[in-house]
Amino acid sequence: MKVSGHIISNAAAINVDIGFIPDYVELYNELQGTETGLKWFRVLKDAGVIAAYGLYGIAISNTGGVSCAGSANAGIIEYDEGKRLQVLLPDPKTGKLIKVRLGVTADGIIYAVDYNPATNYNDDGVVRALTVTGTLIRPTVHNGCIYELKSLHSSAVCSDEPDWSKVPGEETPDTLGNVWICREENIAKGGGLGFTIGSSLAGTADKVIVFKAERHIKMGKMGDAAIADPVSFV
Repeated sequence: MKVSGHIISNAAAINVDIGFIPDYVELYNELQGTETGLKWFRVLKDAGVIAAYGLYGIAISNTGGVSCAGSANAGIIEYDEGKRLQVLLPDPKTGKLIKVRLGVTADGIIYAVDYNPATNYNDDGVVRALTVTGTLIRPTVHNGCIYELKSLHSSAVCSDEPDWSKVPGEETPDTLGNVWICREENIAKGGGLGFTIGSSLAGTADKVIVFKAERHIKMGKMGDAAIADPVSFV
């Protein structure tokens, strides 16, 4: 599996979501003047080696020098956001379905997000507090729907759940007078996989970074050259 691409730096760390954790990354940054390169091998990361042995990648300067990146900021690390639940909701501006992240409370049952139609949406997970029109909740007893706050009457947390409508688009008032719209719980799994380019490696803003990343069929320790000839996978 191989991918390649180019990025315009924003002078900060960059999460490059390519859909898989690579075994090898090669990139060149600061194109347009002060180019440097870096090669990163996941086998070095998995072996738990120190920075001096290429944990964060092997840097190549534009003058031909080679050294090991001394920190994650100067090199590459894995990017694995992990799996997360998302719900598809209509964008208040375009009407098209967009993915909105679901947060989860400590009990693992109730999900909620801030989804503010005035600002499109905000995917930061929040607990089940009625803070803004557009907040989503999932009933304690899962019924295949989630509920979007249409109008806020009280900012208090409603501890007694109403008799939720299960018809998408229908409204349900709670005991505090807040009104909820039923939405179909169209769940998708999300989460980024790839690698993170450290902030100093990313370079200055508006400079071009090019990369290629690969995931290999085999990866592992290949014996000891002092006692094994030829070196092979074990």
